[in-house]
Amino acid sequence: MRRGLIAVGVLALIAFAVWLTPQVFDLRHNNDAHARASRAKLIAAERARVVAEQRPHHGSAAELLPAAGAPAAARLRARRALLARVESAITADARARVARGLLTGRPPARTNCGPLVRNQVKGDEDDLSKTIGRYSCVAVTRDAVQRGRRVGLFGIPFVAALDFGRFTYTWCKDNPAANAGDKSVFFVRLSRECLASRGKAFGTGYLETP
Repeated sequence: MRRGLIAVGVLALIAFAVWLTPQVFDLRHNNDAHARASRAKLIAAERARVVAEQRPHHGSAAELLPAAGAPAAARLRARRALLARVESAITADARARVARGLLTGRPPARTNCGPLVRNQVKGDEDDLSKTIGRYSCVAVTRDAVQRGRRVGLFGIPFVAALDFGRFTYTWCKDNPAANAGDKSVFFVRLSRECLASRGKAFGTGYLETP
């Protein structure tokens, strides 16, 4: 009788295991599906946030446009004044975003814009042959100081494109970490307007920016 009861018990356990196995697989499948759906929702929300954050902003400073036939010195001064106007616009934009909670950290004190192309010595504003100026900008939250010397800047990255023919400009918040990250997650390319680009898309940017 004892053996019979053991046998019945074993058969019952086997039957329970047979019943339980698909339930476990279904539960695991449902959990995996739920996790994938949650992840996809989070990625979609973050992508939408980055798209909105990188939206182009536009401005105009036509009153700074030099008169036709103005000497080179006057044209250079006007172009530098236009760049200063852009830096002020980016500072105001970044401070407003921090105040609204759209960006974290302290509000920037100023903005510094330099050549977009690394190792370029002269800014586009100082090259009268260039009708478009392209810049990498930082809305500065603090200076990086080493041994009493400023060696870098900490802040919020932007890019800007200046039209030296019409004295209009465009700036965009830049997210280089998101752009250069895992493209299987998401990838948000900066708008062409941000760099006044007419070239084809290439890598994380554009192949040609004349």
